Amino acid sequence: MRTDGIIAKIRELKLKKTRVITNCYIQFKTEPDKEWNVLESNNSLVIVCVDSDGITERLFFYTNDIADLLFLIGRCNKNSVIEIITRDRNELVDAFKTVGFSLLSRLIKYSVKDIAEVSTINEFIHNNVDDTTDSYLAELTDSNGIYNILYENFDTRISRLPVLEEINNAINNNEILICKDDEGSIKSLLQVNIMPKSYYISQIINHGDKRKFHDMIGKSISDYIDAGGKYMYAWAEETNPASQRLFQKYGMKSEGLYLLVFAKNN
Repeated sequence: MRTDGIIAKIRELKLKKTRVITNCYIQFKTEPDKEWNVLESNNSLVIVCVDSDGITERLFFYTNDIADLLFLIGRCNKNSVIEIITRDRNELVDAFKTVGFSLLSRLIKYSVKDIAEVSTINEFIHNNVDDTTDSYLAELTDSNGIYNILYENFDTRISRLPVLEEINNAINNNEILICKDDEGSIKSLLQVNIMPKSYYISQIINHGDKRKFHDMIGKSISDYIDAGGKYMYAWAEETNPASQRLFQKYGMKSEGLYLLVFAKNN
């Protein structure tokens, strides 16, 4: 289905009297000529998007009939993943289970509205940023090592991991910072997406020196603050208290939002 067909279908669903439920954030108008892989019925539309790994298929939906939606997604293959952002930590868990989608992970959103204000009172940040000129920015020669450590530590169904080309682009944009040991192996990593009004921690790993790790994070945050940045956020798995404590140390608190990740059973 072309983009104009998708936009028309969404408009049709919204004109019906029942509320439309969606997990979709795709800006279709930015790709007007694209052909999309879809499943549709009278009351539902499912858009199937393949991740850059070429394997994982993420399902984005619009529906005003959950039973109708369940019929459509039940036809999807074993590599299918559905994500929902919600304040209800159990939303659709039981319903999706009936068509073979189990809850793979529940993540909690942590954020701080103004990291600049927090950093002026948060002793942890001040005590862990060294007064040195050390640069932790990754270089293109690090891309293979970055790829390996990411794919060794994360589940691609939960974390949307970059392929080598995307890693190289992130390096060129100064979005990946690393710490190495004396042998040159990457032990810690911070991948961020920095916009003028937001600082998003997308991937974080620490298997090395804690002082260097926090120095790396602190300097990156300081650069964001110096550029006028305020809002910072990250997602932590509910089963990973270490990540939750780390984000809390940097002034972030739970927003009460959950990211539920469902995967089709084999």
